[in-house]
Amino acid sequence: MKHYFLPLLILLSSCAASQNTKVIDALVDEPNMTIETTSVKLNKTLQPALTVYVNGDKGSVEKAWVAKLEKECNCDLDRSKGFYQASGVVFPVVSLETLSVYTQIEEDEKGAKLNLLADFGGKFMSQADTPTEATKFKALINNFLKQFYVD
Repeated sequence: MKHYFLPLLILLSSCAASQNTKVIDALVDEPNMTIETTSVKLNKTLQPALTVYVNGDKGSVEKAWVAKLEKECNCDLDRSKGFYQASGVVFPVVSLETLSVYTQIEEDEKGAKLNLLADFGGKFMSQADTPTEATKFKALINNFLKQFYVD
């Protein structure tokens, strides 16, 4: 048994070291993970949104983002008029209030552009009106980006 312990220890430490390399490589390859505050037209009205440009093909970004949101709100997203949406859901990592979330993913020259809108009962998420929730959604997006680039 003693003879297996040292090789196992070496194997585990090399696996741990390679994970750190993946994170570093991902951050070097995609240093711009800036989330912008923008406006997006939803139901013929401009609404505040969070926008991020993702270095990846639209299909992969869409699949990963939808899976992330469905996991976070324990819900299914519907697709309508170019938006993925979940109405009357709770995102515990963001707020215990019921809200509606809209995501639009478009192709961009660098990959994909992700727009996120959240409606808190007629008041759309913005840094001015809902600063705590906007900050938490930004953290959720950053977490998604880190996972997306590493995996």
